[in-house]
Amino acid sequence: MIVAGLIVPLMLLGAFVVDLGMTYAQAQAFAAGADSGALAIARYNQDLLTKSPTTYTTCAQLLAADPGATTAKAIAGQQADANGPFSLTSAAGQVTVNVDMSCTGAGVLVAAVTVKRDVPTTLGRLAGVQSLHAERRAAAGVSRASKVGGVFPLAICDQQADAIMATAAAGAPYPSVVIQTDKVWQPGCTSNNGGGGGNGNGNGNGNGNGNGSGSGSGNWGWLDCGASNNGIPTIVTHINSGCDVSLEGHPASVQMGGTPGNKINAGPLQAAIEDAIGKTFAFPVYDTVSAQGAGTQYRVIGFVELKIVALSSGELSVKYVSYSPAAEFDGACGIGGDNCAEYNVVATALLN
Repeated sequence: MIVAGLIVPLMLLGAFVVDLGMTYAQAQAFAAGADSGALAIARYNQDLLTKSPTTYTTCAQLLAADPGATTAKAIAGQQADANGPFSLTSAAGQVTVNVDMSCTGAGVLVAAVTVKRDVPTTLGRLAGVQSLHAERRAAAGVSRASKVGGVFPLAICDQQADAIMATAAAGAPYPSVVIQTDKVWQPGCTSNNGGGGGNGNGNGNGNGNGNGSGSGSGNWGWLDCGASNNGIPTIVTHINSGCDVSLEGHPASVQMGGTPGNKINAGPLQAAIEDAIGKTFAFPVYDTVSAQGAGTQYRVIGFVELKIVALSSGELSVKYVSYSPAAEFDGACGIGGDNCAEYNVVATALLN
């Protein structure tokens, strides 16, 4: 009698185990769909930001560009369907996909994706349970970046960076811009240094032979990347492998030492740059240069992603590009905020 009395409870327990296993399996697939959906939305907006930097300058403008999050919902639905279990899709109404777009107080764009379904039970109906709920949520963010790897050890002034960004206003393909490396020091090219460097007016073509404050004299824009007075071999290493730079504080910046000398004339350096043609680097952007010679300091306030397209007679030709795989997400660096410069590279990341 006792054994017979246990048969029904054991059957019900077994039924729930089977149904719970099925529900869990579907929920795990929904997790992959939510993650990939949130990241895909973030990268879509990253692309908007970087391809049209003068059009989308704030998080609010990105939200306004997709009324009702129509595009975001379509992207999330595609990703959820691609990861759906047992060929279940949102397009067929078998899975529900919700998207919530928002801006944090710092101006970071957040895409939150929820994928859910009431999974019909198979054996659980014996106990009167018709379905079990499976749901997963993921969020991804889009921010400016205050930490970048693969940094090219040549600083350009903020007005040059502004001019390069302006060339991207019309969208890709972007025109080539020349940075003359025969004399990057340009007192009149930076926002916070006085003086009028000859042709150093931010058009990307200045030779910087200015008669301004004298800060930076003897330097050609080459950076020590944390070392002291790097020689040619060390700079070649930095070009080949890049260096990592982190900005700190609010607004974000970092002091970087200069390494004096017209190093572009050195054969190994020219060879390293020629090998780098076609590659993309994060170029440090500075707004203040102080001291002279080996003591020169550049205040780096951001980065701009540039592809090296040519080197000719000491002139470095570059193009603005749209994506930085080396950038790290920073929740404090909002889009259009004061914490990070507007030409900083853009990063995405899962937030949970």
